[in-house]
Amino acid sequence: MREGMTFSIRCDYEGVAFFAVAYRKRPSTQTQDRILNEITRLF
Repeated sequence: MREGMTFSIRCDYEGVAFFAVAYRKRPSTQTQDRILNEITRLF
């Protein structure tokens, strides 16, 4: 059970890292809102 939780957290962090890269590459307002929504949904 603990391993599953760790795996889930790891996937969430990978997703946040992906959105951080996308945030730097495409700093448009629409993309920023979408990334913030994804991050708040993950946490």
